[in-house]
Amino acid sequence: MTNPFVNGRFVEISVREIDLKFYLSGRFRDRLFYQGIRQKLQQMGHEVTSTWIDEDATFPPESIGSLALAKRDIRELIGADVVIADTREPFSPHSGGGREFERGFAYACGRRLWRVGPRRQTFHFLDEAEFDDWDYLFAWLIRQRQEP
Repeated sequence: MTNPFVNGRFVEISVREIDLKFYLSGRFRDRLFYQGIRQKLQQMGHEVTSTWIDEDATFPPESIGSLALAKRDIRELIGADVVIADTREPFSPHSGGGREFERGFAYACGRRLWRVGPRRQTFHFLDEAEFDDWDYLFAWLIRQRQEP
């Protein structure tokens, strides 16, 4: 199946025949939520490369260990086929900005960009697919596997 409409936008995507590797990009404080997203994607036969969602909330991002974590996240972005950014909550001074860095890096590396949530800035027009919410994304992935 190719060329579906995703939220009213015509895109060329086919995921029926392959299992994809996803990197989930979102707010650190929502990492427990993303663990559930990972589980659903894995149940569908996909892989999630994001291990940041398993991090301990007490790790201070200003510490020297942050360099190692950043390098790990870069490796995980490179290992993904698709980066899904969650923009359901707006960027704020408290959000750190990692999500937007990850998107830019992924784009520069030629990774596919998908988004769950609204367009919040100019670079979101680069997204290959956009979904109103996670349920819509899951339903779309299921339909892709079922269509001949």
